[in-house]
Amino acid sequence: MRIACVGGGPAGLFLALLLARTGRHDVRVFERDRENASYGFGVVFSRLSAARLRAVAPDVVEEILSHGVRWQDVAVRAWNGAEARSSGHAFGAVERQAMLRVLRKHAVAAGVHVVQPAAVTALSDLHGYDLVVAADGAGSSIRQELVAELNPTVHYGATRYAWFGVERRFDCMTFLMAQGPHGPLGAHVYPYSSTHCTFLVEAPLRVWRDAGFASGGPLAPGSTDPRALRYCEDVFARDLGGARLIGNGSRWLEFSEVRNAHWFWRNVVLIGDAAHTAHFSVGCGTSTAMEDAAELARCLSRFELVPDALRAYEAARKPVVANLQASAWASSQTWASLEHEAGRDAGEILLRLLTRTAQTDLDLLDKLDKSFAQNRAARQSAPLVAAELSSQAPSEPCTTLVSAQEIEALSPERASQSAALALVVSSAAADPRATAAALKQLRSRARERPVGIFVLANGSTGPAGELERWSSWLATLRELAPLDLVAIGSTRSDAAASAVQMLLCELVRSKLQLPAIYACPQSRLSHARTHVAAARADRIWITRSTP
Repeated sequence: MRIACVGGGPAGLFLALLLARTGRHDVRVFERDRENASYGFGVVFSRLSAARLRAVAPDVVEEILSHGVRWQDVAVRAWNGAEARSSGHAFGAVERQAMLRVLRKHAVAAGVHVVQPAAVTALSDLHGYDLVVAADGAGSSIRQELVAELNPTVHYGATRYAWFGVERRFDCMTFLMAQGPHGPLGAHVYPYSSTHCTFLVEAPLRVWRDAGFASGGPLAPGSTDPRALRYCEDVFARDLGGARLIGNGSRWLEFSEVRNAHWFWRNVVLIGDAAHTAHFSVGCGTSTAMEDAAELARCLSRFELVPDALRAYEAARKPVVANLQASAWASSQTWASLEHEAGRDAGEILLRLLTRTAQTDLDLLDKLDKSFAQNRAARQSAPLVAAELSSQAPSEPCTTLVSAQEIEALSPERASQSAALALVVSSAAADPRATAAALKQLRSRARERPVGIFVLANGSTGPAGELERWSSWLATLRELAPLDLVAIGSTRSDAAASAVQMLLCELVRSKLQLPAIYACPQSRLSHARTHVAAARADRIWITRSTP
């Protein structure tokens, strides 16, 4: 086949070399920037992503990683300078430009024609190709041309961020928190060589606005914002220890999460950031794009017909990316509300950051690092209460879960024997006035027992939208009826549901100032204990039946 890859970044080059190595394809890569144009600083690979990529091109991946550095620890430096760290995480990073040189070298050696600079901005520039691969980034012009066919959506984050470098060695992934003149800022710092680190600064939107950056004028393409650089140097002066930040087109940016309903149309397919983006705080953008390339190459080798290959590629990668995006979105919420970390000690902040995606729990952290003793103490600190549907006879005092329709049938004896009573609400579309009336009726039967609400947060309509809907619904309900507690459960355990459940617990504690209960079956107990230990929830209900 004749194949055109639009974009000579990691995804485009990796796909091109994999396809060219089969000896079955004539592959051309069109890159708009000149060779050796320098953008960005370091690129991160986790242990798992590196292993997956090694499986398809071990020589290429090993050569890439040989140009960088590797580490085991993740560290936090808190507001007061205190530090905590956890080991066993196994990351590596390499300078982006060094990685591209390796990929380009192997691609050319395999027979790929790399054309740069080459301004391909429309499909009309690519007549005669059997397959066109859009690897042209988050602002993909190819995707934009196919809006009606691919149905892309873009959601923007609640922070502003700026990429810098620094000629100062941090020995591992280090999260910094500092109090600036307008509020808290965070930094994601990691080494990519023996002398240099990426230094990404993230500011909550309010802080960015109060600092006056919203009124700044436009900058020339490729230029660094000197005011942003100086501001960040001042805020993180203690951590920089006299070193200066390095700019490379560095300016305040707004993260855009890209999704597409469809990843291909006819013989055109999206990979990497053109197909999807995930918040940079989980450090997976480049490796995910390269994994897209590996899967697309595999599918093209399995199927004779291009549409069949593209359909299989989308079916394989879309669920993986959806989970990743949900986890990354959960991670981004920590950085959007840095004020919640004020006053915490470094150990607690570290635990919160290590578990911020709602995917990592105490059991896993203990396996990675036996010296992270905080985990063991946390296992014993979360009080457990059983929670059962009202239709079941309790074998011990427990929380009684009831629907609005079951309140009339709830016996005074059962109500008086319960540890607490909670009204089950399965959707934020429920009428809060009707729910408030049911709560008042339930309270009349509860006597002295605590009365609250049990909501099911499943993330099925998208985690950001569901969190916002439940937040608004609960705030309205609290104005209409007294609440003693809010329990949050889920009938699912995927990344989106886990993220909403975790963040809704934290929202109930921090904004509604109510006890937040993490409700789950026994199989999810480690996650529940994790969120109590990380001060996102107050108690745990073990649900012995699904509401």
